[in-house]
Amino acid sequence: MPAKILDLIYRAIDELNEQQDPNEHLSKTEDTVILGPQAVLDSLGLVHLIVSLEQLVNDEMHTEITLADERAMMMDSSPFRTVRTLAAFIESLLVESSTS
Repeated sequence: MPAKILDLIYRAIDELNEQQDPNEHLSKTEDTVILGPQAVLDSLGLVHLIVSLEQLVNDEMHTEITLADERAMMMDSSPFRTVRTLAAFIESLLVESSTS
């Protein structure tokens, strides 16, 4: 499942990069910073990435998830820091949805 999740994140990044200035493009690596001091995304870009990714996960994995919920905001360490932490968060949401 992790490879599929990374693929979906990279597809969402591709969609976002098409609309961003080239200086604001996100790299497609697990270490890419999404949120934090070194991030190139502004808040609108982050929202666009989250919405696009939710839609891709819902369509491709046939499971509805919400990435920007109270749980994500209450975590000690944001799941939106890097591509890697986002993938792990999505994986945990998918595991939870499959067991409920």
